[in-house]
Amino acid sequence: MARSIETIFSQIIAQKEATPELNALDSASVTSTYRMWAWVTAAVLFTVESMFDLFKFEITTLLESLKPGTLLWYQAMCKQFQYGEALAWENGKYGYSAINEAALIVKQCSVSEGERGLVVKIATEVAGELEPLSSAQEAAFTAYLQRRKYAGTKVSIVNSAANKLRIDGTIFYDPLIIASNGVDISSGLRTVDLAIQNYLRSLPFNGRLKITAIVDAIQSVEGVYDVSITAQHQYGVAAYSSIPVSHIPESGYFKIDAAHPLSSTLTYQANV
Repeated sequence: MARSIETIFSQIIAQKEATPELNALDSASVTSTYRMWAWVTAAVLFTVESMFDLFKFEITTLLESLKPGTLLWYQAMCKQFQYGEALAWENGKYGYSAINEAALIVKQCSVSEGERGLVVKIATEVAGELEPLSSAQEAAFTAYLQRRKYAGTKVSIVNSAANKLRIDGTIFYDPLIIASNGVDISSGLRTVDLAIQNYLRSLPFNGRLKITAIVDAIQSVEGVYDVSITAQHQYGVAAYSSIPVSHIPESGYFKIDAAHPLSSTLTYQANV
């Protein structure tokens, strides 16, 4: 793990103090030449060590995805599914003879361990938005997974429409920047709505939604003084249930409920 710049700098200064040949460098000023060079060197070493950490993480992740039977391997294997393409038996395993980018329809996937085996959540993309696979696509994917999974491994496939999300609340705003209807005066955009949507898009697939993170996203908008919100979600035909702190979507992803758009569930109160 990369050392902090402060830690590296302190170690450089400690080594200097322990080296008699460098006693002439005795200035206590934080802007002395040798201290400035020590700080620059520490910053460079921190950057190099951080790059090594990133490289190590990428290599470890790659190895895990290549190791048969691991969750990352199953995730990578699911994303390799090519709709409409036949599997070939080569070198003792099933695979595709060539990669057809247009046939790679599983755009998002998560694999986790459940009580009854592996839980595989999948989604495709339509016009840049996550959507479930069609019935025909899901049937083909299921057959693909049955052939490529390890024998005896039980797998549950979740291919569902997004968890519907409803956010109600009050936004306390600066009337010099935001209008009473939530529109930014300068840009003409609903900047609070955009901040919430951007947060939802930034969530990793099957990632945990956090109420505090939504609040932070709203408060980062120019002109917002404070905010008070509540959130609910609905999966399938189940009734809406509240999200007190956080929630992982059963479908793998969230979407604002079109029946309850942010423009109607968020009210604006001027902070004057």
